[in-house]
Amino acid sequence: MQRLAVLLFAVLLACAPLGAEPAEAPIVDGRPSPSDDAVVFLLGAGLCSGTVIAPRVVLTAKHCVVAEGAPGPGDPGDLTVAVGPGFSDIRGRYSVERILTTPGPLEISTGFDPVGGANGSDVALLILTRPFTHAAPIPVRRTAPDDLVGSTLLAIGYGTTRTSGAGVRYQTDAVLTRTTPVLLEGIEVICQGDSGGPLLVEEGGERRVVGVASFGVFRAGTMVGGCPADADYWNRVDVQLDLIDLALRYGGECVERGAEVCNGLDDDCDGTIDPGCAEVGEACGADADCAFSPPPFEVEGLSEPVRCVEGVCTLACDARDPFTGCAAIEHPFTGERTELTGYFCESNGGCGGTCVRAERGPGAPGSACTRDRDCATLACGFGVCSTRCVGDGGTCPSGEVCVAEAGACGICAAAASRPSGRGRGEPCASGAECASERCGSDGTCTVSCTTDRVCGAGFRCEDMECLRGARSEVGEHCVTSDDCRVGGCGTRGEGRFCGGLCDDGADCESGACVPGTERTVCAPVLGALGEACSGDAACVSEVCRGGRCAELCDASHTCPPGTACVRRGAETLCERPSAGGCTAGGRPSLAPALGVLLAALVLARRR
Repeated sequence: MQRLAVLLFAVLLACAPLGAEPAEAPIVDGRPSPSDDAVVFLLGAGLCSGTVIAPRVVLTAKHCVVAEGAPGPGDPGDLTVAVGPGFSDIRGRYSVERILTTPGPLEISTGFDPVGGANGSDVALLILTRPFTHAAPIPVRRTAPDDLVGSTLLAIGYGTTRTSGAGVRYQTDAVLTRTTPVLLEGIEVICQGDSGGPLLVEEGGERRVVGVASFGVFRAGTMVGGCPADADYWNRVDVQLDLIDLALRYGGECVERGAEVCNGLDDDCDGTIDPGCAEVGEACGADADCAFSPPPFEVEGLSEPVRCVEGVCTLACDARDPFTGCAAIEHPFTGERTELTGYFCESNGGCGGTCVRAERGPGAPGSACTRDRDCATLACGFGVCSTRCVGDGGTCPSGEVCVAEAGACGICAAAASRPSGRGRGEPCASGAECASERCGSDGTCTVSCTTDRVCGAGFRCEDMECLRGARSEVGEHCVTSDDCRVGGCGTRGEGRFCGGLCDDGADCESGACVPGTERTVCAPVLGALGEACSGDAACVSEVCRGGRCAELCDASHTCPPGTACVRRGAETLCERPSAGGCTAGGRPSLAPALGVLLAALVLARRR
C-alpha cells in the first residue's frame, strides 16, 4: 500500500485540475507569491509548476511531461509555459521547442520502500522557443545539499491548498529534515500541482534551486490524495547536473567545464572554440586531437563530428552532395558554423565519403574520366563523369535513371542504360520498364498512394499516384494551390510561388497581396523561381543564375511541382519547361555514348 500511495500521489501532483477556483488560503500554511515570476506553471495534460533557470530553460518534474508507461516525453508543441500569479491572471505564454528528461520511461521509485527505492530521475527540462523576459532566472545550486539539513528553505508552487484547488502561486517555508543520495525531505509542505516546483536556498543574497518537487508519502492507514502528505520529497539537482548542463547548452548558455579541449565546445567560456586543435586534413593521433571532435555526451541532431582516421582529422560526408556537406562544420547547440574553404566530399567507393582539400578537374557530365577528381561533379562512374544516386530515390536529373537497385548507391545515367527495373520518378514508356511495373500519367515510374506520407521524401500523392516533387513550402514554385503544403499558389511577374492567404498587403510580411490561382496570397519578400535577381541573397532559394532566381536540385532536395531538374555544367538546377528545361521523358542530359556504354556493361554483367 505504501508503494501504491507514493505513485498515486506523484501522478496527482502532475494532474491538478485547471477548473478549480483559486484559493485565498495558503497551500500548506503558506502565503501568496505574486512577484516570483521565475516560478511558472505548465499547461498541457494537467497543471505542474516549474522554474526558469536560464533565459530559455525551465526545470520541472519528469512525471509532468512523461505519461505513466510511455517510453518518453510527448510532443513539445502540446506544452505551454505560462507566467503569472495564477491561471486566472496569465501575464505571458512561452512555447516549448524541446523536452529533455532522464533516460527511459517514468519510474519514480522501485521496491517496497518508496524513499529508499527512489532513483532521483523525476527531472525534466524544457527548452523555450524564445528567451524568457518576465523575470531573472533562478540558477541551480551545484554543490551537495547535506550542509543544509535543519535549515529553513523556501518552496514555491501552484498546487492545491488545504481547503481548495490549484492554480495560485504560493510560497511556504520548508525545513529540510534529511537528505538521501537522490532526494531532499520536508514535512507537510507540497500538494498536487506543486510538482516540478522549486525548493530554494538563499545564499549571499541570491536564490538557487536545490530540489524539484516530486512526491509525497503518507502514514499507514491514511487516505491517498490528502493535502498535504506527511512527508514530501524533492529530487536533488546536484545529482542531475549532466542533464541540466545539456539543457543549458541547448538553450544557448555556455557551461564552463575547465580547460579547453578539442570537442567543439567552448569549455572555458572565453569565446573561442578548440584553439590549437588540428583541422580537417591535418595529422592526428586520436579523435581528441581534432577540432570539433565528438563532445563528451550525445547531442541530438548534431552533424557528424570530426574524427581521426588513419592519422588524419576527417569529416564524414555524403558523396551524392559533394560540396554542401563539406562547406562548413556546425557547432554543437549554438547553430554557428565554421566555414571550410576548398574542401569537397571524396567518395569511399559508395555514397559515403570524407571531406578533403584538393583540386578537382573540369570534366563535364558525360566526359571521360578515370577518377572522381577528374570531374566537376566529383563522380566518375563507368569511365565517364556523372553524379551519384540511390536507387528508387528519384534524385537523378530529369530523363536520367539511377543505375542501382532500390536503396543501393549508384550512378545517374541516360535512360537507355537501364531498360527495366527503373525507380520512382524515372522516365518510362510502359510499366515493363519500371520496378513497380507501373508507368504513371506523367511518363515516370510510380506506385499507388492515398496520402503523401505513403510516397516518402521528395514525392507527393496526386490522383492516387506518387509523383516526383514534394509539395512546396512558402516561397517555392507551384502550378496550382494543390502543389502548396499551406496557403495557395500566387503569381508576381514571371514568378509563381506558394504563399499564405491574404485579403490585402497588411496581412503580409512583404506588404504585397497578389493574385493566386484560387485566392489572393502573400508574395515572398525575396525573389521566387524565375524572377529577376542581382545575387544569391535576393532569392528565396539563395541561388541566382543568369540574372534569374534558380534552385539547386541534388540528393537532398528534389524540384518542386511544375519544374524539372536539369544539368547546367557541374550544377543541376530546377527549371520550368518554358525556361528551356526538359521534362521527364525528354532528351537525356548525359551524352548518348554514356547510355550505350552503360547498357553494354549492365547486359554483360547480367549475362
